[in-house]
Amino acid sequence: MSRESFTYLLVHTLQTSGQLPMIKLIPVEVADESQMDISNSGAIQTALALGFITLDESGNFNPKGDITRTAGTDIVNKAVEYLKAHHAPAAESEVLTAEQAVQLIKEAAGPKADLQIKIDPAASMTRESFTYLLVHTLQTSGQLPLLNLIPVEIKEKADLQIKIDPAASMTRESFTYLLVHTLQTSGQLPLLNLIPVEIKDN
Repeated sequence: MSRESFTYLLVHTLQTSGQLPMIKLIPVEVADESQMDISNSGAIQTALALGFITLDESGNFNPKGDITRTAGTDIVNKAVEYLKAHHAPAAESEVLTAEQAVQLIKEAAGPKADLQIKIDPAASMTRESFTYLLVHTLQTSGQLPLLNLIPVEIKEKADLQIKIDPAASMTRESFTYLLVHTLQTSGQLPLLNLIPVEIKDN
């Protein structure tokens, strides 16, 4: 593995996996550029621009020189530092995982709030569920004041999408669940502090 092939492999992998931004390269002069494969020069210039690698005092990259474990580790560490400081282009439109949502909410509540947020880490996070989790967490941790709410009209709130097998048999249990679940998810029911009653055939 040469310095050239290692650097190309690193940059190419990060680019094709969407980790690196599109940048307007201003090529720097590399004294021994003639020793490089022309198809690798873009990756080398990208690595130079992002600070993954540097040229020596004479402006050489030494592309065909062997790369040691120490040198390779140093280049990768610089790449990791860059990635930590710069979000990937796709990150802005990436769907939040439940764990990422919890982390954001903990940041919003601040370090003094002792939050115990329980959530299924495999659950998908929608705009609705994220907003509910944020507000509910802040309210129960005493971060939000009690408000006299004046509800605003939400045009899509009555647009119910109820998915059910039309051939399924409907029991008292499944009907009651479907009714309550639909009303809750469409925002028709208030949040209640439930005191469970005893059901003998529970």
